[in-house]
Amino acid sequence: MFKTVRKQSAMEAVIDAIQKYILQNRLQKGDRLPPETLGGSRNILREALRHFRMLGVIISKPKTGAEINCLFPENPFYGYQPFIAAWDKDLNDLVKARRVLELGAVDNVLSHSCSDDIDKLNAQIWQLPLVRLSALKMILSFINY
Repeated sequence: MFKTVRKQSAMEAVIDAIQKYILQNRLQKGDRLPPETLGGSRNILREALRHFRMLGVIISKPKTGAEINCLFPENPFYGYQPFIAAWDKDLNDLVKARRVLELGAVDNVLSHSCSDDIDKLNAQIWQLPLVRLSALKMILSFINY
């Protein structure tokens, strides 16, 4: 009946503003982020930029500010890996969560695919270089674990 409205923190608002600015202005690798257009206090802006640095989306250079490094981080968990590895319980929970998400994603793709889509996917899998094919086999064995 009623939709729950979640109040957004100032930092979350600045993170959203930075993300919208990047997308609306179609920024690419090497483009600078002008901090004056992003709003928020200096401390909140600094924390929001740290969020994007942690993801690898931006890099900060002395005297020039922040610039786009990549729009889609290769490994968004890179900065967290030492912490995850330090706690076996968290790592086991993460593995279980990953399995649930991946199985759900596979099920979702299959339920929205026709036999032609699956045939095309199979054909593409066999055209992958050997290194990628062995990585794919490893992922599939992880899912079937």
